[in-house]
Amino acid sequence: MAQYESLVVEVDRITSSPYPSQLRTLHRITEKCSDADIAQWAAAKPCMIEALASCLLEGMQQWTYVLDIITKFSFNAACRNALLRQEPTLLHSAVAHAITSGKDNSIYVRASVALLSLPLPDTIALPAEAQTLFIQLVEEAAKRPCPATIQPIYLILSGTGSLLLGVLSRETMSRFEDQILEILKNSSSTPDGCLSLYCLSIMNLVCASTDPEFRLTSSSYNTQDFLASTPVSSRWKSEAMQQFFTGTKAQKSIQLVVLSAYLAAKATPSDCTPEKVKALELANEIIAAIPLDIRKIWAMANTGMVRKLQERLCAEDVEQRIKTLALRFVGKLCELDSLPHPVLESLELTFLEPEQLHQIHTLCPHIDDSALFSAVLARAPIGILLDNTIEYATRMDSAALAAGAEAVTKTIIDTEAIASCQKITSHQIVEALGDTRFLQKLQNLHELLYETEARHDQAGGWCHKALRRARSRLAYQISNLLLRASQGASFSAPAMSVLLDLHALSARGDAECMHTRRNDTEPVSLEGLDVSDDADDQFDWREAVDTHFKARANVEQDAVKRLFAKACANLEARCENVEKPLREEQERVRTLEEHNSALTSAFEEIEAKYADALSQLRSLGEEELTRADELQGALRQNAGLLERISSLEETLRQSQAEAQRQLAEMKTAKQTAELDAAAHVASKQEALEDAEDETAKWKTKYNELVAKVSNFELGLDEAEAERDQLQERLSSSDRRVVELEREVSEMRAEGNRLETANSSLDEQLRSTSSDDAEKLRLLSELREELRLCQTERDETRAQLQREIKNLHASVEQKERERDNLAQELQVTSDILHRQLAEAQLESSNLAESKAAEIETRDAKISDLKKRVERYQRKCQEKDQQIAEAESMRANLMAAMGINTSQSRGSLPHRSREFMVQQTPTQPDDYSHISAEDMDLSIANIDQSSIWNRDSSQGDKSGPTPKRQKARKSLSFAAPLTTTAKPRASVGGGRLTRSSTGVRQIMGRQPLAGTNGNRGSLKPFKTPSKEAASAVVDAAEEESTFEGSELFTGTQGGQILDLQAAFDE
Repeated sequence: MAQYESLVVEVDRITSSPYPSQLRTLHRITEKCSDADIAQWAAAKPCMIEALASCLLEGMQQWTYVLDIITKFSFNAACRNALLRQEPTLLHSAVAHAITSGKDNSIYVRASVALLSLPLPDTIALPAEAQTLFIQLVEEAAKRPCPATIQPIYLILSGTGSLLLGVLSRETMSRFEDQILEILKNSSSTPDGCLSLYCLSIMNLVCASTDPEFRLTSSSYNTQDFLASTPVSSRWKSEAMQQFFTGTKAQKSIQLVVLSAYLAAKATPSDCTPEKVKALELANEIIAAIPLDIRKIWAMANTGMVRKLQERLCAEDVEQRIKTLALRFVGKLCELDSLPHPVLESLELTFLEPEQLHQIHTLCPHIDDSALFSAVLARAPIGILLDNTIEYATRMDSAALAAGAEAVTKTIIDTEAIASCQKITSHQIVEALGDTRFLQKLQNLHELLYETEARHDQAGGWCHKALRRARSRLAYQISNLLLRASQGASFSAPAMSVLLDLHALSARGDAECMHTRRNDTEPVSLEGLDVSDDADDQFDWREAVDTHFKARANVEQDAVKRLFAKACANLEARCENVEKPLREEQERVRTLEEHNSALTSAFEEIEAKYADALSQLRSLGEEELTRADELQGALRQNAGLLERISSLEETLRQSQAEAQRQLAEMKTAKQTAELDAAAHVASKQEALEDAEDETAKWKTKYNELVAKVSNFELGLDEAEAERDQLQERLSSSDRRVVELEREVSEMRAEGNRLETANSSLDEQLRSTSSDDAEKLRLLSELREELRLCQTERDETRAQLQREIKNLHASVEQKERERDNLAQELQVTSDILHRQLAEAQLESSNLAESKAAEIETRDAKISDLKKRVERYQRKCQEKDQQIAEAESMRANLMAAMGINTSQSRGSLPHRSREFMVQQTPTQPDDYSHISAEDMDLSIANIDQSSIWNRDSSQGDKSGPTPKRQKARKSLSFAAPLTTTAKPRASVGGGRLTRSSTGVRQIMGRQPLAGTNGNRGSLKPFKTPSKEAASAVVDAAEEESTFEGSELFTGTQGGQILDLQAAFDE
């Protein structure tokens, strides 16, 4: 506040001085004043802005430091516009001098940046040199990135960026984009967080200025350069910069801004710096440019960081400006419903308290918080804002309160726009108009405006005109808000009268300002002159004229004396400033004389030392002759060494040629191996096609077997039904076959034994199906091992290629080292030979290791071949066992009396699922089994994973072998003939005469032609103990299969066809 009072006093003195005065005192004051102090002075004394601008422009012609004062006042829009009105060429000349100065921080650069930091009036065109100045500032920031170098770019873009970016070419904008992105990328290494925030703010300004809806002002069309380049450059859009706000990098931008805001919010009143305040200002500007949905997503994903920031705002040691800005930042970052109650209350006060509104408006007037304000008014009662605003307008007589009138007025204007959209706010305003206390405040404000119309004094250093205008504007906006919000509502007549009177009184014109510049000349005094009629007799016109001219001369003489006295004082002060450099120069000359005397004495000492050095030089000359002789001998030795080096070089060339020849041979061998591999792949593909054809045949046979099984089951059901009919006929003719009852009972017992044997046979078949599944699993494992082996082979080939490339690189490195052999002499030659030997040793070791790996792989492949052969032998044994089981089943069917025409020729292969789902009541369940249950899907085997098969009749490089013929499938069982000897049933007892009767009955022979006393036509032999034991051992072998039940007889043909896939 002290700086503001000093500023007011000094400006009053300058503007009221009758002659041009020095401005050094104003220069010292403005260096200490803030932008808020200058803005407050411009709002308090708007009538003196033109006079001050005139004084500054006059003083700039004499003193260069006045340009610093102009720079300070140019950050205020009213002062800057007044300067440009009185001197339209000020901006152009400042920018031109800034370009020619060549310094990034010269007085002209600072002045140009200040003049361009605010939007230009419509009557002022953007200088063409502004493009060059902007490019110079960007280049300097790219060379030396720091807040001091990048802040001018931000200021220019925030003021005239829309015009400037419109005149820049596409190439310039692209280069500018790359430089800003590079600065942002490298800003993490700098301790100051404002640098990255400045970069993001600049990106936001660029994206806003290049928006498709951007329209230029009329002043921009006065620039010819703009007219020439606009059709191309105006369509430039920065996709990379837009990613930091609405694209994939928006989350990282929020992370960076929140971290910077949190570090700035940790400032206490003792360590609060302008940099931390500026960081929060930039953070509010950047976070407002990011869409709300992206902010919500980040806040939900980073609740810990948001909670820390909110806890910091609840602390007591936070500086007031920091806290106000941080509250606005948190309100834009998070939803208001998620904020703690203390933080929400403090945030509401930033919109309801006039002092905090003034603080926010002073720090960041360009940030639009209308969306946040609307959300706050939806929760906070608007009556508090109206009460505070009316009370503020009533007591805004002091300079501190009057300074915030503009901020409060802008808030009321925003409130009017919000009230037109929110019904709840309009209802609250209507309720406030019904309050008598509120109406009394409006009446007091009306009376205060009426009283101040007749007053012309200054209140708190404010011009009456400015104070009257600020208060009237605020009262007008208040009455306008109340009238618009109460449209269509009914309230009392006194309230309407008060509103209309206040609106009419506040809408009047400005009061006349009483601040006029004092006249430079003093009025002439006519005291002592007697011009009355009583003195006509004694009146002598000569004496009167003489007296009149003497008095006038005395007055003018006194005025001239005063003027010269002041001018002499001014000249003395100037002479004092002129003599000061002279005295400093005299002091510098005296210092130089003392230094010269010291140098003279030092020179004498050096001369003495020179004589001593001359004598030493003669002795060194003699010693030099001796050294010359020794040098000749060394040269001769050097010549011999050079000859030896030449011979070594020749040897090295020969070694390199030999290495290149070996490398060519290795390449040839590699190509031959690749051709062989291609031939083997072709042969394996043909083998794979044969295997697929064989698989299709097996699928067809499997479907036929399934159909036969279904027919067999149907025939069995019919036989059982016919057997039941025969039993009913036997019971009806009980009188005729009484003697056969015993045989019938025995026959039933024998049928039970046969069913038991049948069930045991079915169990054996189920175990066989389980063996098939295990064999399939083992086959898949073998395929996986085959694929892994090929992968290892490919990796080995790739590694061999990499080693060859490394060998090439090593040879090239040795060729480059050869050029330096002449300088490195014998030591370098030895090193090269040693490196060559190491490379050869490494190559031989690599060849040995690869040969060992190939042998290991061949051994593994041979082992796999042996395993496949062993599994094939077991499959053949299993096929034989299944054939025997089929023969035994056929014998059992013959024993049951079923004709051979209803039987099938082979035993069907039943999968595990088929055996589980089969029920006696559903004989057709075999139809749901598809070929996919047994399909090995050989075609699914990756052709690239099948190794090439070596031809058994020729070399690898020989012709492609002929296509092998498909292997005939193995039969499940031997065909049933009339001469086949039936096998004894497993676990069956001795057969008696009743078994013959059972066969005859099951053969559906007529009972009338059956002789009960006739013996069997074919004698039945009881199996021996050795045969029964062999059958039991065979059954056990079928159930165990040595624990490796992986293949079945039905896949035997496929295994033989796939055997070639394992040959390598």
